[in-house]
Amino acid sequence: RGLGDVYKRQERCAQSRIFFGERMEMVEQAAIEAEPDLYPYLLRGVTEELSYDALKMKYDIPCCRDVYYAAYRRFFWLLSKRRD
Repeated sequence: RGLGDVYKRQERCAQSRIFFGERMEMVEQAAIEAEPDLYPYLLRGVTEELSYDALKMKYDIPCCRDVYYAAYRRFFWLLSKRRD
């Protein structure tokens, strides 16, 4: 294994960081746009697979179930639009 292999691995690693960094930004921006006041809860809900009940118990989410799930659906709609 030569120095070229090391550079190729470093390049792939850098490209992966950029790719996943952009995706993380896209998810966060969709959550903010869906509902700015609830975006931290939306992010936890979708990234940690937490239900409304879990968010209410663990983080005392400041809204009712209907409001949360309306924002949740809007988040996925916005995310779908951003990916297209």
